[in-house]
Amino acid sequence: MREPINNLISKIVNFSEKNPRTTRNVIVSKELAKHIKKFHQKTRTLQNTLQDSIMKLIEKKSIVLETAHQPNFFPYSGIFKKAIFLEHIAQKLEKKGHSVVCLFSIVDTDFADDIWFASNRFPHLSKNGYMKIGMKIAKKDRKKCMYAIQRPSQDTWEKITESLIVHYNTYLKDLDREFSKNNISGFKQNIEIPFQEKREDLLDLLEQSYQKADNFADMNSIFLCNVINDLMNCSTVFFKYSDGLNAFEESFSRLLSHNNDYIQLYNRFAAQFNLEKIQEKYAPFWYHCTSCEGKVSLQQRGKELKGTCQSCKKLFIIDIENKDSPNLSGIIKRISPRAIPRHYITFDGIGISFYSGGYAGAQYTSIAEKIAEILHFRFPPMFTWYNKDYYTGVLQFISFLQINRILKLDSYDQFLPKYGDLKTHTSQEVEELFYQIESLETEKTSLQHSLIHSQDKESKSRIISQLREITAQERKLKIQIQQVENKISIIDNAIESFRIFPSIIDYLLNMNALSLSEQWLYFLNTIEPSIAKPQLLKTNFSKFLRSKFLWLKNFENNIENLTTKNHI
Repeated sequence: MREPINNLISKIVNFSEKNPRTTRNVIVSKELAKHIKKFHQKTRTLQNTLQDSIMKLIEKKSIVLETAHQPNFFPYSGIFKKAIFLEHIAQKLEKKGHSVVCLFSIVDTDFADDIWFASNRFPHLSKNGYMKIGMKIAKKDRKKCMYAIQRPSQDTWEKITESLIVHYNTYLKDLDREFSKNNISGFKQNIEIPFQEKREDLLDLLEQSYQKADNFADMNSIFLCNVINDLMNCSTVFFKYSDGLNAFEESFSRLLSHNNDYIQLYNRFAAQFNLEKIQEKYAPFWYHCTSCEGKVSLQQRGKELKGTCQSCKKLFIIDIENKDSPNLSGIIKRISPRAIPRHYITFDGIGISFYSGGYAGAQYTSIAEKIAEILHFRFPPMFTWYNKDYYTGVLQFISFLQINRILKLDSYDQFLPKYGDLKTHTSQEVEELFYQIESLETEKTSLQHSLIHSQDKESKSRIISQLREITAQERKLKIQIQQVENKISIIDNAIESFRIFPSIIDYLLNMNALSLSEQWLYFLNTIEPSIAKPQLLKTNFSKFLRSKFLWLKNFENNIENLTTKNHI
């Protein structure tokens, strides 16, 4: 998976030449183009470059590059990196004279119970290093398709955006106090005002996504499209599964006719990875309930498909006429592929020549490729760009400040020794405080025993007074322990905030989207083949903060070491 990009380009070209797109691929693509154009009109991203991309999609000679993802809420950067990686590959292919189109398939037919569908992580100085912002999907709706979930009410939506504002305002105020305390000028002009301007632009974009959306998944899809097309200036075209999977009827039918072979092969390879097997007779696609848009897991019994809606429990029995050549015309508008078959459907239907995958599910991708080879399904070269970004935004800088305030560092080289000394000193101090508490507990036990056997009122009153005093002392010691341990907790929380993969919102508040995409592309063009290497990004505030806090550059350059758990 970590091969040099030039080798990958050769593989893509060779694959497309050996497996040229067919007339059927063009027919399918023409049907998809209608939905793609309609979606981009809705998002107001249908500029000339997008028009050209749509035209390329329906040309047989074009090399089609695909990526896909669920329409997550305020998604993390990896989803956008998929699109940027396609852009990177497309640029290299175009330099060689090829006609290329980048396609982003939005999988809005998945279950609505996905953890990232309705909320995402934002950096936060807490034990986990993040806080979640978003909403909860009602339990009754979690087994429905994503596109069946209504967008949040106006009241809920306003609470979500308000929580976003409050979260960042809190840290802006903290940073303002830090500048004032150290008599450092320039905070308002160089950080607060630019940050708030970015925030207002972003809130406006989010509001537009909300107002244009037909449902929750649509809202997330519109935001994703606007960021990639408008803000990052990519010519990627977007296709929503819920709009046009009916164009893939022949691919679905072919897959179902090979279902027994597919299940046997999957189970054989799954055993090699200790993965759960598929039950026999399960269809490679879901049916969408006509009553509630829940998902129905179908079993094939001869020429019938049978299953029960996982949401409303309605039973469905579907006649496909012939198991060897199934007729899906009656249900094609209400089915969507399962995880692995998803690739076979789009690869076969559109004629995909490259797929930009994700980090999760690598074992399943390996299984999918093995099955495709045996069953002669189209399976193009795949590649996953997965690395960690580091950058100093508003909250990240506060994390640096918290560490430096406690350890008083001039350079990162001092971090490990001082952090180690602090942990040792803290451990010793806490141990001594616990020893004092244990001594008080022993004394308390003795007094309680005396109280039980005491006969006169005056003695009892004196003992009770002593017990109260001991309890107060214990309370003070416990508070003291918390205060001593708090320094370690603050440092650990600050480090955790760097470890998370935050929502793209945090990126866009701290840097321009176009600058972000250009930095990613520059990284891809200059560090091949080690694209798993972490990247240090420049924010809108990097230059200013480095000029005011001379130790910052040294810390930024060592941030990977700072966040390596076995290093600290």
